[in-house]
Amino acid sequence: METLVLTGASLIDGTGAEPVRGRAVVVEGDRITQVVDDARAPRGRRIDLSGSTLLPGLINCHVHLCFGAEADPVRALKDEPLALTALKALRRAQETVEAGVTTVRDLGGRDYVELAVRRAIAEGLFPGPRILGAGRPVCMTGGHGNFVGREADGPDDVRKAVREQLKAGVDVIKLIATGGVMTPGSLGKVAGLVVLLVLGGVLAQRFGTPMGFQDVADVVAQGRFLLGRGLDRVVEDFGKDRKHVLFELAILLMELVEACFGGVHDRAHALEQHLG
Repeated sequence: METLVLTGASLIDGTGAEPVRGRAVVVEGDRITQVVDDARAPRGRRIDLSGSTLLPGLINCHVHLCFGAEADPVRALKDEPLALTALKALRRAQETVEAGVTTVRDLGGRDYVELAVRRAIAEGLFPGPRILGAGRPVCMTGGHGNFVGREADGPDDVRKAVREQLKAGVDVIKLIATGGVMTPGSLGKVAGLVVLLVLGGVLAQRFGTPMGFQDVADVVAQGRFLLGRGLDRVVEDFGKDRKHVLFELAILLMELVEACFGGVHDRAHALEQHLG
């Protein structure tokens, strides 16, 4: 196993301490094994980094390797063949690690291309960052990101969508709870998938898979709005009386209970009959 000794750089250790000089970073294989005074550095292949700064690899928690920097990246993605998307994603991954970002969380690609790039890098075929991939984001039908996502409606379909991503080998589940600026017809500040968020989250956690949320703060804020003075605004906007709006909210909550525990169809039907 080769020993690599990096010397001469100003060292930032990531703890908030001031940069230091006169230190050697010792790398054995693919691991940093020690940081010592230059005079105590072991033998090995030395690289003089005088004039440079050495710091831990950066982490980017939200990337899309399949998307470029075009004025309309969605159109560009739709127009190019899948093989070209894969080649571009691999090149972007290489550029990312060359810029000092050593770990990325890819929150939505095209047909699992980012997972193939992840594998190629992990197998040592190409240089690149460590990739944590989400596969296809789960959204409502017609929701934000539907052009690359897995559209799902209702508890059963959401369960299946999450399981499909787990089967594909994702590292994280992305649940899109609101609209977004890059999807025509979606409303960026409208929350429509509260049940999806909770159900998908429960299922993902059962499999030990983290979640990536899209605008969850907006969902929570709008939930509080509905439970407060916002109910009258909803009634006014949709031309419904409070009874029917409350009924729809009750059904939403029952779907959530059913998603987690099962068996509330009869109670929902009874409530509907009671409210007329």
